[in-house]
Amino acid sequence: MTSTIEMAETDTSRTPRPTWLHRIGLDTAYNLTALFFAIPAFVVVVTGMALGLSLLVLLFGIPVLAATAYAARGFAHVERSRIRALVPGNGSGADARTPPYLGQDPQASWLARAATPLRDPQSWFDLGWTLLSFVSSIAVFVVTVTWWALVLGGLSYWYWEQFIPFDDDSELLVEVLRLGEGRGAESLLMLGVGVLALLTVPLVVRVCALAQSGLGRLLLSSRAS
Repeated sequence: MTSTIEMAETDTSRTPRPTWLHRIGLDTAYNLTALFFAIPAFVVVVTGMALGLSLLVLLFGIPVLAATAYAARGFAHVERSRIRALVPGNGSGADARTPPYLGQDPQASWLARAATPLRDPQSWFDLGWTLLSFVSSIAVFVVTVTWWALVLGGLSYWYWEQFIPFDDDSELLVEVLRLGEGRGAESLLMLGVGVLALLTVPLVVRVCALAQSGLGRLLLSSRAS
């Protein structure tokens, strides 16, 4: 027992946690790529389910639905790998394990073998995840892009605001908020927004990454636990 604990402690020491800058990069990359990964998964699954259900009365729908389930399983395997990559080595991504899938009975009929993934509860979790992840990935993508836009736009506003045309009738944001007047006050306001966004961006992207990966762990790995 002692040797096992010592080996575990040794393995943990060999996989240091990422730095805060690396952490921000991992979370941001995961959030931004979530939508581009969810779009093809959503399209494939929705198209396959619609086609399979429409052909179900002719029995041709069963192989189509089974193929759709296998496609969703492939997307689920990729998402588990993405979740594990959120924390290299040991961390919150380590519990994204692959649950056992129902195997085919070689002695069953071809129809029963074709319908094997449809009798597997995990297949339906995979299918449900592709639909829900499409919605959550949009929210995660929008929040991440918006926050980084506030950081970059706010910190650099003092430079590019000179290229924005203003006339005497233009009302600046700082004047609307009654915090000052003129372009100088506007630049200070935007700088403050950029600094605030910079200080909070680690928390925002971390929360988004945890929400998106939490949905994946719930539907794709909870049965493995």
